[in-house]
Amino acid sequence: MIGVALLDGVRVLELATGVAGPYAGKLFADYGADVVKIEPPEGDEARRWGPFLTPTPGPDTSALFLHLNSNKRSITLDPSRNGGRALAERLISSADVVIESYPPGTLEAWGLGFEKMKAVNPSITLTSITPFGQDGPYRDYRGSEVVYWALAGMNFTREWDGRPLSLGGNLAQYQAGNLAAAATMAALIQAEATGEGVHVDASHLLAQVGSASGAMTYLVAHAYNGRTSAPPPSSPEGTPIRPPFGPLPNGAFRCTDGAVMVSTLGPWVPRMLRVIGDAELSAIFGDALRLAEPAVADRVNEIASAWFASRSRADAMAQAQAEGWPVTAVQSPSELAGDAHFLERGAVIETEHPVAGRLSQPGPPFHIEGGWSHRRPAPRLGEHNAEVFVDLGLTYAELSTYQAERVI
Repeated sequence: MIGVALLDGVRVLELATGVAGPYAGKLFADYGADVVKIEPPEGDEARRWGPFLTPTPGPDTSALFLHLNSNKRSITLDPSRNGGRALAERLISSADVVIESYPPGTLEAWGLGFEKMKAVNPSITLTSITPFGQDGPYRDYRGSEVVYWALAGMNFTREWDGRPLSLGGNLAQYQAGNLAAAATMAALIQAEATGEGVHVDASHLLAQVGSASGAMTYLVAHAYNGRTSAPPPSSPEGTPIRPPFGPLPNGAFRCTDGAVMVSTLGPWVPRMLRVIGDAELSAIFGDALRLAEPAVADRVNEIASAWFASRSRADAMAQAQAEGWPVTAVQSPSELAGDAHFLERGAVIETEHPVAGRLSQPGPPFHIEGGWSHRRPAPRLGEHNAEVFVDLGLTYAELSTYQAERVI
């Protein structure tokens, strides 16, 4: 299984659209697996999601799709049509992994359920990624990003007025894809060792419940304090919220060119004092009675704010980090793309797409020998139909017939 790249020789069929399934497939593709993306004839729905990289939206200019599907090959196939299932079976027979994201029961309706897959390929690993899993009362419910947050712990994240709040973007879906990829890798190892196929049942909800950005932290805390929701924030003006362990500067502080994020735990107080070098601040933390005064936290924040306000983000971060005080600049996406550390680590790469042109994309999420590489941009719809299906044994005449019948 180990070759030029970490997963060289592994064949993955991706019967998934949107974010979670394609992200799981991308992690395999980026580390060397041959990922064949099986799209419906109309294409992955993510091809129609913005933002778009050209003034006129098109199937090959969605920034999200281009990110999620680099290093893959694309074919079109409708397994529900006559002839489509037989072609899918032939593809499955040569694969190691199938990643799918259709509603529970869809594969079975096509005649391509897990038992059928095992009859075709006994050691196949099937990973199903759905909103709520393959069973349970919510199995057939529809989901979305805000739904996953709501069910999995949005009660712990709130607006200033106490209303429940979710984080933006596709975080829950990326997390589901990330965990599904890890589970798939473990299942693949087991299948190779035993020769028996494995079905991975992954869901957005469980991924979010177990996510560090979701409910997991609060579920663990709930076992001790019994709290059912987080206390509402107390400062609508945006002053950093002080933690319960004392008047320590934490949160965002303004510098001359933006903001930094500050983290101060009790043991780090000496580091903070060395960095700021303020006599009054040192006196406050040297006097237990003064620390107990109700207004002292405001004075600590005033002194810290004045120190940060006279410096740039880079200077504040460099001086604080030199003493081991965790202070980092708050960066925009464009600043991140030009950050020297991230560039040296390959966190942002440049690639060329035949339609979308030149674009920047995230690089490897981790480094490992024989690991990540960018071999090709995201494929155009059905770009590899001839390459994959002829290799499967179809003639060009058969391929044309299937395309005319909208099977491919």
